[in-house]
Amino acid sequence: MAHHSVVVSRHGRADAATVWGRYARFDAWSSWAPQISRVTAGGELLAPGVRGLVIAAHLVRVHFVVLDVEAPRRWRWRVSSGPLTMTLTHLVDSDEVRGGTTATVAVVGPRWFVTFYRLLMWVALGRLVRP
Repeated sequence: MAHHSVVVSRHGRADAATVWGRYARFDAWSSWAPQISRVTAGGELLAPGVRGLVIAAHLVRVHFVVLDVEAPRRWRWRVSSGPLTMTLTHLVDSDEVRGGTTATVAVVGPRWFVTFYRLLMWVALGRLVRP
């Protein structure tokens, strides 16, 4: 299955520390990512090697492993559900010119899925960077 890459960025007024905190705590993910119903993980905080399960839309089970973390700017993880596997890289940048923060996610996965997932990412990142 051919893989494709999609990148989405959103700017908001939340400061970078707030945005990173929302990423770093698994129990906060459902507060900014409307597709996530629940997360269970082998720890409370984002860290390399942590494995877990995301329940999306109350019914889809997505397994994950955190690949690397460069707090407070970047983290990367691999997710899978059945034959579907994607790698997502998240970036957090303070915006010195406009103030606030820009959050970016790059997703590599099957073209049909990342094309669909682009809208969900756009909505979630908008919620992530709002104060």
